[in-house]
Amino acid sequence: MGIGPIEIAVFFLVLGVLVFVHEMGHFLAAKACGIYVDRFSLGMPPRIFGFRYGETDYCLGLLPIGGYVKMAGQEDQPLSEEERDKTYGHVPPDRWYNNKPVWQRAIVLVAGPFMNLVLAIVIYAFMAGFGREVSQVEMETRVGDVEAGSPASEAPLFLAQPGAAPDLSGTPAATGWHTGDRILSIDAKPMKMFEDIMVAAILSGGRQTLVEIERPLPEGGTARYVSPVTAKTFGEEKETRRFGIAPYTVAFVRNVFPESPALKGGMLPGDIIVTANGQPVDQLTFTTMVRKLEPGAPLALTVERNSQIVALTVETRREGSFEDLFFTPGLNSASALPDGEALEVYEEDRKILDPLGLQTGDRILTAAGSTQIGATLRRMAAEDPAQPVEVTVERPGGMLSATTTWTTKLSAGEVLRAVTAVDSDAAPKIAMISPELAEKTGLQRKDQIVEIAGEPATVAGMRKLEQTRIGETVPVVVERPAILFGLVQKKKVLRTELTIRPIQQIGVGFGMKTVLRRETPANVVPYAFKETLRQSTRIVAILQELFTGGLSPKQLGGPVMIGDIVTTAYQIGFSYLLDITAMISVNLAIFNLLPLPVLDGGQLMFLGIEAIRRRPVSTRVTELVQQVGFVMIIGLLLFVTFNDVSRIVQRFLP
Repeated sequence: MGIGPIEIAVFFLVLGVLVFVHEMGHFLAAKACGIYVDRFSLGMPPRIFGFRYGETDYCLGLLPIGGYVKMAGQEDQPLSEEERDKTYGHVPPDRWYNNKPVWQRAIVLVAGPFMNLVLAIVIYAFMAGFGREVSQVEMETRVGDVEAGSPASEAPLFLAQPGAAPDLSGTPAATGWHTGDRILSIDAKPMKMFEDIMVAAILSGGRQTLVEIERPLPEGGTARYVSPVTAKTFGEEKETRRFGIAPYTVAFVRNVFPESPALKGGMLPGDIIVTANGQPVDQLTFTTMVRKLEPGAPLALTVERNSQIVALTVETRREGSFEDLFFTPGLNSASALPDGEALEVYEEDRKILDPLGLQTGDRILTAAGSTQIGATLRRMAAEDPAQPVEVTVERPGGMLSATTTWTTKLSAGEVLRAVTAVDSDAAPKIAMISPELAEKTGLQRKDQIVEIAGEPATVAGMRKLEQTRIGETVPVVVERPAILFGLVQKKKVLRTELTIRPIQQIGVGFGMKTVLRRETPANVVPYAFKETLRQSTRIVAILQELFTGGLSPKQLGGPVMIGDIVTTAYQIGFSYLLDITAMISVNLAIFNLLPLPVLDGGQLMFLGIEAIRRRPVSTRVTELVQQVGFVMIIGLLLFVTFNDVSRIVQRFLP
């Protein structure tokens, strides 16, 4: 998805809410302490418009990068006696900020970050009470794929003794983590989701960690192990420490394709593949296992169906796949369409949808009179994409409109384009390529396939080649785009060959399993406090690793990265936007409490010195330190912006 005016507006709305809440904290505390507040501004000068109510000017600034509360006696830059008298001469001295007791000024400073924490608590409580559908991956601590040569693949496992410290001096009971292992704790800290595991690896600082693992046993039951492991940087992740494991993605069968081995073996949509040939599997490990089997090899499966375990035997079928390549658009986008449920229109291009009478978010209820919409569209598009198909469409209503349903005739290809947002006539680009194939062919990411096997390259055409020319090597013509007007990379055309590798499949399409994440009414508030505390603790740990050198400063992000995260969260869903807003609010609170001049924490540091010395720091020293702090903040802003821009540039580079 791209970033349009709505996404930009959402970013500034979130930023505005965070700043408003922060400054409101300062404002309310100042009023409670009897301090004269001259201006409450959302946004930085110049002032666009506003109104004065009582003694305070409430206004909106032109630059949407912050806000401020202007109080009598609190000066970012020292004023002359004449300027001070002109601005605040009418204000009684006892209402000046700098004449208030240290404890009252401290309350005013702390109130801003405190309100950001309150906002986070309110958001987390809202989400906990109403609940939200989340991917089961988020709630898992099980191990998915284990990368070869990673710390996890080589880690020893020692049997855990109940009530006793683990003995790590003897011979380990096993070596290497496996798919299906459940990580219970790291350094005695419970793991509640996979994100906790990744963060623990990043923040380990290169130190050895003790990981408690629960492993299912083939004969039933489980065994517990303690595994000492040291996260490290390897592969393409040069800046981030990791264990080398992927999250466990439940092998949830969304589609069973017609005339497939899976259908003949008795598999049904909704099944969850638990083991294959006696080994625990998830989506990735199962797919990898099946691809490597011999043609027609029997595959013993245990699947979970309606909370019951069912044993099945499925034979594999030989198909084709371009060797070590992934494309965008994907060649198998139509295969991922579910059967037996309504399909949502994902295409966003109005030039495509308007002639069809469709809108993004419309739902296709039937195709050619069948509720097996995905299967029907795949079959008809394979026969002839131009053939008409009668579809029933539902348009969800809103606050001012009712839900409407109608029937219309469109071509099978048009409907597929609407529900997949993929143009089957588009020329695919290389999204991923293995290092071995890149060295062999000279191809790289972002290259566009323009001709293959003597014909113009299209998504549909290349998918057909995968099905009809299995095991063959075909010639391709590739166009490499220019980068930065040819300064980084010149535009060129390359000729090479690609192999359609034989692989094994069983004929299923996987989907994402979701779960409802909601707390009981009695646990809503405790959960909100715990989640805010968890985020705060994590941020403090990250800052500690940054200052001690355990974490690369290249991981820091600034406004550009925040904007990217916010807009992406909005595109995924409202609940994700709320989650990100709460997280940023906690970040803002902690960052503002850092003892850096200009920030609230820096001013609190001055108050602490004043409380000890029983007199304020001199104006000259204060001014000098604030100038240095301002330079530091600008330097930090430039650094994180450079990081942000570097990340964006990397997206365009091969």
